[in-house]
Amino acid sequence: MANRFMTLMEYNGKPTPMDSILRLRAFGFKIRFTTNAEGVIDWVGDTLLYGNIQFSMPQLRSMIHGMIASARQHILANLMLLQIDREGSVARDATACPTIDWGKLVDNAAEQQVGWSFMEDPRNKNATSVVDPKQWLAQRLQNEKAIRNQFINVEATRAALARGGGVVWAENRVQAYGQAMKGARQELAPLVHMTGGGPPRGSELVTVTYKNSANGDSRGTNIEDG
Repeated sequence: MANRFMTLMEYNGKPTPMDSILRLRAFGFKIRFTTNAEGVIDWVGDTLLYGNIQFSMPQLRSMIHGMIASARQHILANLMLLQIDREGSVARDATACPTIDWGKLVDNAAEQQVGWSFMEDPRNKNATSVVDPKQWLAQRLQNEKAIRNQFINVEATRAALARGGGVVWAENRVQAYGQAMKGARQELAPLVHMTGGGPPRGSELVTVTYKNSANGDSRGTNIEDG
């Protein structure tokens, strides 16, 4: 049965259904790659026309700058849990946002260790204003009462500790933080697509890794010359 329906040709030389399907597929590819598509994009000066849509390059740049500002505010307020003023900047009398000296960042592109990224490079310790960037948010959770009360059910935790248990998290707040992470990735995806050089395919965009994976694939982001 398998030889009859799934191979290109039976042993006695007669074409199989799979053979016909692949021949039609190849014929379709031939038409597709030898026929010019109708033009749908036109330019008038620096204005791009696409169907009923038109925009100029300054408008496109303005849109991207607006998307960057929106994504930055989302990350600062909802992921880094910083207080934001009306202008979208970190409030002066609140916890400061860690700074990064981009010129000091280095990387080892030849490193194949699983889980390695430029953040693991010990030479980058002096590139940030905090001692351990990975523990910065956890330390704030321990030290800042306002954040601690958001994520921890204080009364339930006290009762649990009295019984020898552990911390009781505020489930709704933790889930909201997870949704905020998802929203940040959704905002970053089009920005990476439009500002990261040549636009990637969809399958390429969503599979970029920042650290080496366990299956031997190297990360897709590297630091070069700071």
